[in-house]
Amino acid sequence: MVVLHSLLEEFSNATGLETNYHKSTFVPLHVDPDTTALMSTTLGCSPSSFPQTYLGLPLSPWKLRAADFQPLVDTFDRYLTGWKAKLLSSGGRVVLVNAVLSSLPIYHMSSVLLLKGVPLLA
Repeated sequence: MVVLHSLLEEFSNATGLETNYHKSTFVPLHVDPDTTALMSTTLGCSPSSFPQTYLGLPLSPWKLRAADFQPLVDTFDRYLTGWKAKLLSSGGRVVLVNAVLSSLPIYHMSSVLLLKGVPLLA
C-alpha cells in the first residue's frame, strides 16, 4: 500500500493532478479486516464494497440486480418531482422528457444491460 500511495503521489507531482483521498474508496477483495484497516490508514481513504457507482453507472464484478439500479430510478423521481413543482406546461414537460429523461437510460444502456424489472417511467 505504501508503494501504491507513493506512486499516486509521483503521478500527482508529474501531472499536476491531485488525488482526493476523501472522495476515493477502495474495494478489498478476500482481505481480512486488520489488513483492510491498515490499507485504509495508509491510503487515507475508506473501504467500500460492490456494487458501487462509477461515472453514474453501477459497477460490480457479478450480475447486477434490479435493486442495483435504484439510484437511476431515484434520479427520474427527483427530476419529475421538481418539474411538477414548477408547474410546467405540458409542452415544457415534453421538451424536458425528450431532452433529459430519454438520455439517462441511453447513457446507462450504452454500458450496462438494463433488466426488465427496472421501472423507468412506469
